[in-house]
Amino acid sequence: MDANKYIGKFIGPDEIANVEITKQKTYMGKERLRVMFKATETMPREYPTVMVDAMITDKVADLTDLRERRVYPVVEQILTALAEHELTAMGEGNEIQYACGPKLTASLQQAALRVQEKIMGKKDYEVTLLDLDIVLKKGETNKPKK
Repeated sequence: MDANKYIGKFIGPDEIANVEITKQKTYMGKERLRVMFKATETMPREYPTVMVDAMITDKVADLTDLRERRVYPVVEQILTALAEHELTAMGEGNEIQYACGPKLTASLQQAALRVQEKIMGKKDYEVTLLDLDIVLKKGETNKPKK
């Protein structure tokens, strides 16, 4: 794969200066890219190649367009899977809506809390503002040493 094909293109309002293939793979084992931008205030970001391909444009795009480029391909894949399984719109469709809405949100929040606990070594209600400041400013945790 030629990562240089992305240089000079845009992700939203930011022009791409350089792209590297990372060692880390996606959940499905596909390539991820580290994207550096020309604007020095824009931090480098890592994305799956499939996401870069969806977001990339030849000219500056606004953040609404960028959000649509990120989300709509995923929505399209979900709708394709629903159609392939021939689910009914009113029966299973309501269950899917519940599973993708509140249930999915709750599941993701619980997963994020478990990750936070592993990183910080504390329950969410034990994390102080000092803990957050240390992690955000220094990239360190206040996790007790074992």
